[in-house]
Amino acid sequence: MPCLRSIATDIRPLVERFANELTTLIQRLAQEQARAAVLRALGVGGGCAGAVTYGARRGPGRLPKAAAVPKRRSAPASPVQPRARKLQGQCMRGLRGMTKMDQGQVKKMRAAKGIEAAIELARKLKAKAAA
Repeated sequence: MPCLRSIATDIRPLVERFANELTTLIQRLAQEQARAAVLRALGVGGGCAGAVTYGARRGPGRLPKAAAVPKRRSAPASPVQPRARKLQGQCMRGLRGMTKMDQGQVKKMRAAKGIEAAIELARKLKAKAAA
């Protein structure tokens, strides 16, 4: 069994080096924070090399809110679009909980005869599975 004194002498330099490195890192971080605070107070942009900006709300490369490009308005939806979305949702809801084989049948029906027929088939298959 190794002597406790030899273990203590082996660990001591490691602990001292760790403490020194930790102290150096904390001092560096404090310096960077102070520098960033001074630059912000002077109105110098946060984009300086090495400046650390804490609590910044926008990522690098993103335009300030005032210079952001306004969103384009999309064209008004035709009356066909909401109905198509509703039917697609009904078809997807019908597929939920089905076996893969039944799902395949519904998808084939949709490709062959349309979405309304696929929804009806999905309802029938679900009712059959529930019974």
